[in-house]
Amino acid sequence: MAYLRIILILAVALPLSGCLTFSPRYEEWVASSITPASGKGRVYVYRPGLLPLFGGAYDIYVNEVYLPATIGPREFIAMDPPAGSITLRIQGGAVVEFVLEKGEVVYIRIAVSHQLFGPPREYPQVVEASVGRSEIKGHRLSAEFWVRSE
Repeated sequence: MAYLRIILILAVALPLSGCLTFSPRYEEWVASSITPASGKGRVYVYRPGLLPLFGGAYDIYVNEVYLPATIGPREFIAMDPPAGSITLRIQGGAVVEFVLEKGEVVYIRIAVSHQLFGPPREYPQVVEASVGRSEIKGHRLSAEFWVRSE
């Protein structure tokens, strides 16, 4: 009987352990973050999603440099790359290119494209700042990067 109780506790506790996180939500992070350094801008990459059970996490590459973090559903990463041309690629090859101005804030949504045949595809998409600020609310920080200029 004790074994059954332990198995039941583990069956409930293990799936919920992924829901317990100490990373701040977007609103908390923005309130406590510093502004980008001179000559840099800020980029938020976020992935809307219903539950962490749907869809995997994606690796992110900026100008072909791997960022050692993944972005799962309802998570975001923040980075301060130097102003200039930016190429952002997610695992699987989908790419978005944009020019980041000094002091500019850019929001990139990992959007979903539904296809008639085959699984849905996800790709990065630059969105207007007002849309990005609205959609990213409640997302949790996955990682932050202060990309240095060479």
